[in-house]
Order: sequence, then C-alpha cells, then structure tokens
Amino acid sequence: MLDARRLDDAPAPVPLAASLDHAWAPTVAAAGDRVTVAWLDFRTYDWRTVARESADGGATFGPLRPVSRTAAEVEALDDTPRAAYPAGGGPVVIAHTRWEKELRGATVASRQHDVVAAAGDRLPVQVDGRGRTPASAFAPAIAAVPGGDVLVAFQDHADGPGDVRITRLTPGRTARRPVRVDDTGRAGTNQWRPAVAVTRRRVIVAWEDERDGPSQIYLTRAAPSRVR
Repeated sequence: MLDARRLDDAPAPVPLAASLDHAWAPTVAAAGDRVTVAWLDFRTYDWRTVARESADGGATFGPLRPVSRTAAEVEALDDTPRAAYPAGGGPVVIAHTRWEKELRGATVASRQHDVVAAAGDRLPVQVDGRGRTPASAFAPAIAAVPGGDVLVAFQDHADGPGDVRITRLTPGRTARRPVRVDDTGRAGTNQWRPAVAVTRRRVIVAWEDERDGPSQIYLTRAAPSRVR
C-alpha cells in the first residue's frame, strides 16, 4: 500500500460543524509537477468548494484556499467540482455547481443552480449562459483545448428536461455562449451528467441519455473550432 495523507485537516471547522466535519467529491488536476486537489467541504456548516495546490508533484501542498466566493453570511450548497489546467500554462480552472440563498432584507429567496468556473484565485464566472434567469444547470465536466481555453460541459434545464451544453471559456474573461451538444430535440427526454475530453483534433462528449427509455450512454465529437 502507498502512504496516504489527509488534505482536509485544517483550518478547524466552525463550532456548528465540529461533529460534522465532512469533506467529499474530490477532483484532481495535474500539469507537469503542478497538482490541484479540490473538493466539497462542510467546515463552514454549508457546502463550499475548496482546493489545495502542490508545485512538487503532490509531495507537499499549500494551505487550503476557498474556490466558492459566496458571502460568509449566505448559505452555499456547491456540488460536483471539476478541475483542469489550461494547455500551455496558467492557473488551474475549477468548475462547480453553485446554489446559494440570496438575502433580501428580512426574506430569503432561493436561486436556481448555476454552473460557474474560477481560474486560480479569480472570482468565479458563470458559464451556463443564463445570467439571473431562473433555470438550473448541474454536473459540469471540464477539459483544456489548445491555446489556453477550457471547455465546460454541463446538464442544462433551461427548457425543462435536461439537455447537454458546452461552453468555451478563456480564463479571466467572460464565458462564450453555450452550444447544445445532444441531438434529441424530443420533449420530455433527459440527458444527464456529461463527461468531456479533448484529443489532438476532436472534442469528445459523452452523457447519460433516456431517449429510448432506460438510461443509455451516448457520445458525440466535433472539432474544437465548433465550440466558439
């Protein structure tokens, strides 16, 4: 067996989370000797995406840093963090599902779920293309393409049932308009939980699809230039 070490051991949780100090859903990205591990953490008594980074191939790690930027007084319920390093250098990009309660005076209003991505310690950028429109998006997957951009695929519910869309993001800039990936066009069918990878010439996206009844796996591929 290889030696294992704990990454979520500091800082200490807030008192309410002292007996519920959970951490889950890790994602790992590497580029050369740079390694980033991100996960969901309950130390603040809500679900926030955090990360630790290594410059020596995972032998040592820097301190925990927040990826979520939800205000401390607002409950965050993040999900599904995914990380990738841009090709050719640059800080790691971490995508995750974001849900937060907005405080408006004495009332609490629930937002829909968004998919956001953050490059390094920059503020997260919304990548699902919905702005403040009340439509949920979930389950991001991320991959780098040549030139320094990343692609974020996600499950989108703007039209009701789940569709699979993909967005091109230049780290530090506003995300482009999402492109629909699945080809069903059928009302009432769902496509869920995409995965994405990039070869030398193609973007590959796979997902769960119920167009024929039970969930099945479908795949499509396209040149990176198709996702602009």
